[in-house]
Amino acid sequence: GVGPALQKAMAHEQLGVGHANAGRYKEAMADFGVAVAALTKGGKGKKALKDTNDKVASSMVKVQLGRVETFLGNVHALLGNLPRGLVHWENALRHDPSLQDARQNMIKTLTDQGRHDEALKHAQRAARARQDDPAAHIAVGDSC
Repeated sequence: GVGPALQKAMAHEQLGVGHANAGRYKEAMADFGVAVAALTKGGKGKKALKDTNDKVASSMVKVQLGRVETFLGNVHALLGNLPRGLVHWENALRHDPSLQDARQNMIKTLTDQGRHDEALKHAQRAARARQDDPAAHIAVGDSC
């Protein structure tokens, strides 16, 4: 199964978060990279993503990939590489569209870059997904 790949990914996610919180961004990115590799590049997670019979495992892999991609985007943003951060947040949302941190980071970054049409699309998706959340609706107005 994908259990060992998920365990490895989660362990490296935790290590990466610890490194990032301590300002060791290079080490954080290395650990996040190991986590992604465990779930994709030949790791058992890749099989789960392709195996439609194991929907639970596939869902768990997607959620974990989304989390790690969000953290990678955050580290790139902290290092001032916003275009790379956007790529990782887009990847995160492709794996798990419910990741509000990734979506909010996308909205803010796109808005700051003057890419208001793209920001508005993400803000509208967030507002549709979270009808009862006033912050999601405020983001629609802020992105314009």
